[in-house]
Amino acid sequence: MYSFHINKYINENSDIHELNPFTKLFCMLITLIIVIITNNVIKLLIILIFLLFLILLTHIKFKIYLKNLKYIMPFIIFIVIINFFSKTNIDLTIISILKLIITYYYSILIIYTTKPNDITYGLEKLLSPLKILKINTSSLALTISLSIRFIPIIFIQADKILKSQKSRGLNFKGNIKEKCEKIISIIFPIFDLSIKRSIDISNSLEIKLYNPLKKRTKYKQDFFTKSDENIILMHIALLAICLFMR
Repeated sequence: MYSFHINKYINENSDIHELNPFTKLFCMLITLIIVIITNNVIKLLIILIFLLFLILLTHIKFKIYLKNLKYIMPFIIFIVIINFFSKTNIDLTIISILKLIITYYYSILIIYTTKPNDITYGLEKLLSPLKILKINTSSLALTISLSIRFIPIIFIQADKILKSQKSRGLNFKGNIKEKCEKIISIIFPIFDLSIKRSIDISNSLEIKLYNPLKKRTKYKQDFFTKSDENIILMHIALLAICLFMR
């Protein structure tokens, strides 16, 4: 039901792995801005080619990335079907699919090349301007990071519950009402187990005397290198091309 490869750091010796976590997340933010403001097939193909270049730099087997395509195929098929019945221009359909692929694979690239703790650090730095509004960016970054880590846990629990229900004779045959009732029998246990896991994490943080109001220290210091500067400049150049190229 769920593959750990979609939400797992893969340790490789590459330039992308060595980049500052803030640099990766900042570049992803720039890419998302480009995807949002761009409605041109040529520009999106340029971004996709650039993304493929970054993927090759990770030294992670390309087939691992291709395996993840199955997770967005239902969304791609849904877009094609909706646009077909609504008689939408084929260019808009291609644009929507390209935007989905770019956003998805850039997220996968970040997850594969960045450790979970480093993602928390990068998020904290990226959200640091919110301190002006007196928002605790450290707690916010930790919350987002824990939410990301919860994704595989929820899928694993759902898989276990589904198997246990099937062993008791559950099947999804019947009309829509019966199917909805059977799905509810799976959803509620998932929520219950998720809440229990959240309480366990909260208790462990309290035992470790975690205080979100105090200034936190870091055992690891991340520095900006020439590679970080170059990759940021490349993304800014892409943004400029998309803004000014007609």
